[in-house]
Amino acid sequence: IAIGGVAPTPWRSHEAEAALVGRPATPAAFAAAAAAATTGMHGYGKNDFKITLTRRTVTRALELVGEPA
Repeated sequence: IAIGGVAPTPWRSHEAEAALVGRPATPAAFAAAAAAATTGMHGYGKNDFKITLTRRTVTRALELVGEPA
């Protein structure tokens, strides 16, 4: 899971990926991955919203790819 646009440089969240391993594609698994993706993030006042935005974006992206075809 790669995250960009919320920090000076994009990064890959190995923690978020690990949160999905061995779990079924469920909303709870997606929420756990999104929470893991934001571990260690902190805002600086005017950009605090990016933490919530990142969680919502990761969750939604996983929902989209986890849907049956």
